[in-house]
Order: sequence, then structure tokens, then C-alpha cells
Amino acid sequence: MAAPRAMLNLAVSPYHLSTREPVAAIALTLCDHAVTALPEPAEGRSRAHIRAAVDRLPRLLRVLESWRWSGPLWRGGVLGSGMPHDRPFDGVGAAGREVWTDEAFARLAATVDPPPRVNEDDESARAAAPGVETDRWLDALCADMLRGGPDPRISTAVVAALDRYAASHGWIAVRGPTDSLAQRAESRLTDRVFALAIPVMSRAAGGKIVDLRAALRGPLEILREAMAGAFAAAGAPDTAALAAAAGRYTEAFESWFAAATRDDENDQRTMREFVSITGVRLPADSALVSARAAMRGVSRAAGRARDPRPAQKTDVIDRALPAMLIRPMNVQPA
Repeated sequence: MAAPRAMLNLAVSPYHLSTREPVAAIALTLCDHAVTALPEPAEGRSRAHIRAAVDRLPRLLRVLESWRWSGPLWRGGVLGSGMPHDRPFDGVGAAGREVWTDEAFARLAATVDPPPRVNEDDESARAAAPGVETDRWLDALCADMLRGGPDPRISTAVVAALDRYAASHGWIAVRGPTDSLAQRAESRLTDRVFALAIPVMSRAAGGKIVDLRAALRGPLEILREAMAGAFAAAGAPDTAALAAAAGRYTEAFESWFAAATRDDENDQRTMREFVSITGVRLPADSALVSARAAMRGVSRAAGRARDPRPAQKTDVIDRALPAMLIRPMNVQPA
């Protein structure tokens, strides 16, 4: 009996979904399955609870509407919010409280209180949770998602929670092309596993991505297995298998895209571009480590108190988190 193939399961930032960055469409094309941190009210995640929260918090509705383009992928089981009793969003509050008590973030002006504690195992506590404090936190979080993460305390908490979920379940984190101070610090924590370049659709809606996944099912499965296998390899990855899988997918994609209707289901023109995908390994808490280092750098630049320790690989022992860095390329690779 043949062994099951390695799965390429990805943890995708909700910020990429809300701002509809190309990295989200690319990750949802390449993955077997994907998970994100779906913002939910403290009182629960039933339809009734969500409807009540939307009535109180218009920004939550705006976040959900900004994800409308990905609807076919949610309905098709490609994208989800985690398991019934373990979801990435469940960890955002705990990560947020860590950030709020971190000295490196202490100099930021407080625009919202830290996330309140809610006992997830106590139904009466969850039922009593809605109110000024929890709604302020959820509203601030949704505002940050819609604006692409201007508050590093909130965005760091979300990414840290998603990374921890990925690390605990053997999933792969996704990083986009934003050249922030935190990502520069995080780049010093990486160990590279592989690199490849492939053509993709950018800004395609979910229905078009579903069509591509169905039409290129065979080449995509081979490419997913090669990338997932590279992360799982004890030694050096099979670079020949990776190159062959990327070449087969590229040939199939070019043929499909040349013959396909260029507009998606929302009558938006889809574009073809090449991206580089770099597989790396990171510390499981690299989001906190790198954001902390970035805040120290800002403090030094402003002439305030110095912290002599930048982000270093020796800061963290755990290197359990695989990640994919997706970057657009200005030219087609030779």
C-alpha cells in the first residue's frame, strides 16, 4: 500500500485576505488546505452570535465583506478557520496580552486596551463576555485588518497566534512581500530549505482559483508533494524533484492560462506574473522576536533607551515552524 503523500497545508494571514494581497490568491492556489484567523465575538462562534456582533460592530461586517472574493474556497473546504475546538483566533487574545506587557512595545500610544481574558471552558463566562471591553478589542482588531496592520501590537498578536497554531499542527506559515522592519529582523532568523519560481494568477477571485486548481490538479499535487517533502526531509531536499515539479506546473499553467477566459467571476481581469517561493524554517515565536527587535530599532532611531540585543538565532531554541516566503518577480526567470 502506497504511503500517503506529504500535504501542503498553509496558515494564511487574515490581513492578506482583507487587503486582498496577491500572496493570498497564490497561497490558496498552491495549498492542499489553508487556515486563517477568523475574527469572532467572545460570546461564541454560532451564526446567531456572529449576526449579533455584526449588528454591534460594523467593522466586523466590513472584514467579512472584504473576504467575499474567497467565498468559493471557504465553501469548497480549501480555506477554513481551524478545528472546532482549536482555532488560530483562539490564541490571539493570549498573544495580545503578551505584546501589551512586553517592554519593547510599552512606548506605543495606547489606542485600545489589551484583549480581556475569557475562560473558553466556562459557558457562562463566554455568554457574559460581550460588552464594552471585548467589543472595543474586536473592533480595533477589525480596523487593523482593514488597514493592513498599522498597529504592530495587534498585527503581531494575530501573526503570533497563527504561527503557534501552524507549529502545533505541522502546518506551514505564509509570509508576504511587505518590507517592514519586523520582516527584516525576521529574515535574520531563517534557515533556507528551498527556492523556486513559478507563474501564478494575481488578484484572481475564489471561483477562478477553484477552476485553476481543478484544471491543474495533477501538476499541483506533484508540486505540493515536492515542497512539503522538502520541509519534511531530514537532510538536504531533493532539488531535482522540486525543479521537475515546478517545471511541469509551469508548462501546464502557461497552456491553461493562454486558453482560459481572462476575467474572473466578478468580471475582474486576472493577471499572470512570476513569483519566487522560498521555503525556510523559523522559530515558532519569530513574529514576537522580530517585532520586538523592530521596536527596539525604532526606539534607538528616536534616541531613546537602548536595548543591545537585536533579533538573533540564539534568542530562540525552537525552530519548529516551516514557512513559505512569497515574493513577486519583476522579470520572468531565465
